[in-house]
Amino acid sequence: MRKNYKTGLLFMLGAMGALGYFTWHGLHGSRGVERVATLNIEVKRLEKSLGELKLQRSRLEKQVVLLRPESIDPDMLDEEARLLLGFANENDRSIPLNADGSAASMGFN
Repeated sequence: MRKNYKTGLLFMLGAMGALGYFTWHGLHGSRGVERVATLNIEVKRLEKSLGELKLQRSRLEKQVVLLRPESIDPDMLDEEARLLLGFANENDRSIPLNADGSAASMGFN
């Protein structure tokens, strides 16, 4: 009878150890509940980033369509040329600015 008691006790300790092992890894392991929650947060962050990138891509695609040879918008071409080359049209008015962004005094009273 003493032998059955020891065997039962050893079996029970082994079963509890195995249960504890799998429970701990189920919660904290690489595929556990905590990891799944962390991955869900990361998925939401990446989906938001993806939405922003898709919006940016659609804006860029619209600009590319305007710059294609078969559909060049003259206003877009003029705007890009002035921006890149630093030129202005003779009919344009320019207002000089100080370093702080305020309008510079032109000396007119």
